[in-house]
Amino acid sequence: MENKIIIQTKTAYLHCFEPFSFAKDGSGGKYMCTCINSKDDQQTKAMVDKAIQAAIEKGRNELWNGRIPPNLYSPVKDGDEREDKDKIFKNSFYIVAKSKLAPDIVDQKVHPIFDKKKIYSGCICNVALTFLPYKAGPNNGITCMLGNIQLVRQAQALGGHTRAEDEFSVIEDENTEDATAEFNSLNQEG
Repeated sequence: MENKIIIQTKTAYLHCFEPFSFAKDGSGGKYMCTCINSKDDQQTKAMVDKAIQAAIEKGRNELWNGRIPPNLYSPVKDGDEREDKDKIFKNSFYIVAKSKLAPDIVDQKVHPIFDKKKIYSGCICNVALTFLPYKAGPNNGITCMLGNIQLVRQAQALGGHTRAEDEFSVIEDENTEDATAEFNSLNQEG
């Protein structure tokens, strides 16, 4: 069984170019992505469950002395149980993936993406995830490491942000240059 998979998912809380930290001083920052998939997507859910099971077996053999501890933490959450009741999580399961290392971000042709405006929360992406066991004192569980990200397609941005190209249309007017010159001259006079 393999504990590393690639899933196609809607991205949220995407911090793939710079690490994000909840600390006021910015310490402990990590690259992050919340992967959201419909509960109806049984194929992806089965793939995730299989990878988590592989991570549990790894933990049993390497961390937990041949046993599986009770009450293991799972990185897979039910979107309908979120306290904030955010509608993008409705009828979905989600996974928060994090990494200290920056992911490679590529387009459909596997060319690097450097423009932060091309990939954002709401895009549909292929995301590499690695599920790993952990033991931290009395706490045991499975965590999810963020790997590389491939943009599949742009979609409506989450969080209320809209792109200028989605709000405005191209102005086709031969008088545009004249109006711009007049506007500039008025601003220089004042």
